[in-house]
Amino acid sequence: DVRINSYGGDVFDGIAIYQQLVQSKARVTTHIDGIAASIASIIAMAGKEIKIAEAGWMMIHDAWGIFAGNAQALRENADRLDAVSKQLAGIYVARTKKKDEDIVNWMAQEKWFDSKEAVANGFATSVSENLRMAAHAAPPGHFRHVPKVLAPRNESQTYNADVRAELARTRDDLERRRRTRTLMSRGVG
Repeated sequence: DVRINSYGGDVFDGIAIYQQLVQSKARVTTHIDGIAASIASIIAMAGKEIKIAEAGWMMIHDAWGIFAGNAQALRENADRLDAVSKQLAGIYVARTKKKDEDIVNWMAQEKWFDSKEAVANGFATSVSENLRMAAHAAPPGHFRHVPKVLAPRNESQTYNADVRAELARTRDDLERRRRTRTLMSRGVG
């Protein structure tokens, strides 16, 4: 299980991670817990299964970089970026079975996919649903205005009465000790 929540990073580090996962003898499942953007989306493609959180996102885009130099150096770097983008597109095409031109266009747009779109377009195999639950608290008895929806239910009312009694005893004991220290510091007693 590979847990992913990343905006991306170095493209060659990401490709190396992808390759290690693809070549692993383990059954790799990638989980997009939050976001898999940029090269992190390539790492996600290494999973036999790709599970994306219901509230998760994936983003793909053309390779980019920051370069300095003369016109010739910049042209060479632009060619390298095109070559890297083509390699990344090949990974997406192989995984999603989408047409090459669709992937290339999405990458040029910097395309973002929510969980349902990611599954519909083959970037993920399933959506991991958000936890569904109702909030309930057994607040300490010293709260006076607990919302009704959070108020103790029958099974915990006895427990809460016991807690309130224990809190009252503890509060009384602490007050008694404070008074004793105060009196002793004044030389009384």
